[in-house]
Amino acid sequence: MYNWRDPEARRTLELLSERTGAWPDLIVTYRAVVDKAPVGDRELLPILLTMVRVQEAELGQPDVALDTAQIIIATQGKNPEALDALERLYKARDRYRDLAAIYDLKLESTEDPTERRRLLVELAALAENELGDDPRAIAAYREALDIGGDRPDILEALDRLYARTESFPELTDVLLRRLPFFPEQGPAGPHHERTQLKFRRGQILEQKLRDLSAAIDCYQDILLENAGHVGAREALEQHLADPGHRTRVAAILEPIYAEADAPAKLVEIYRLLYDGSDDALRKADLQRQIA
Repeated sequence: MYNWRDPEARRTLELLSERTGAWPDLIVTYRAVVDKAPVGDRELLPILLTMVRVQEAELGQPDVALDTAQIIIATQGKNPEALDALERLYKARDRYRDLAAIYDLKLESTEDPTERRRLLVELAALAENELGDDPRAIAAYREALDIGGDRPDILEALDRLYARTESFPELTDVLLRRLPFFPEQGPAGPHHERTQLKFRRGQILEQKLRDLSAAIDCYQDILLENAGHVGAREALEQHLADPGHRTRVAAILEPIYAEADAPAKLVEIYRLLYDGSDDALRKADLQRQIA
């Protein structure tokens, strides 16, 4: 008589099914065992896992396999093989909310930092691209960064999400954290992407957060790397009439205009610097420059 609790007996029956192709008979036998055994019997786990594998891979019954995997989670706990099967099956069927729930279960089941980070990135991408849940995506990406430090793809995703949700303080932080992943110089001069990140940050600081002093820092930094950056120069020029910042802005623009050989603009800068200086020698020198 067949003893389903005997691992050797099960192995023999499964090998026979493989050799003869009698997979439907094996499923019928194992289903009868599951129906008769007490719910939650731990010795049912290998039988249920075999059923999932056979239903999915041998019989081409993914929906039935999915139901069996769900039974495992409900009666046997967060079994890794069952969770893997559910992840695979939900992905294939575009059942994104169910898939997100599986990622949550997997996260509850592991303390391994590498695996947790992988799951969080998967969950974040799913939340953003399929569920339209930006806050959930942001939370998952942030936790992934907390686990393993900055990573360019995660920072780029947060850049996109913070911009879309108009989370401007967080966005300026992410833009700053993206900079180390771009070299200061590219093959043809200042690295375009790095410069654009700095300029975006300056524009957000100026226009969204009303932090003009920090924005001026950004524009100055850009011009130190790339004196020909038109956007940074024009952004600074808009504040030459601002009493609180014009002296500083003029000091930044002075070498830019000198290098560009723009005498009319230089005279304007010298006058602003003259008006803002308390140093007699400096004022005398500026007066000579103006003359």
